[in-house]
Amino acid sequence: MIKVTVMYPYAEGARFDHDYYRERHMPLAKARLGNACAYYTVDKGLAGGAPGTPPAYVAMCAFICE
Repeated sequence: MIKVTVMYPYAEGARFDHDYYRERHMPLAKARLGNACAYYTVDKGLAGGAPGTPPAYVAMCAFICE
């Protein structure tokens, strides 16, 4: 198996549409990969390492491929 990870860094004031990414973008990408993609995951950054700090990444996804 091969795991391909995509990470989106946090940027002050930037907007990331998690609903769109999870519901539209990822299924479209999986469809384009066809049977090579067994499944994918989507993670949402919630907080940084210290209290009150932003996450290093606003979102991450991984494609698990055969």
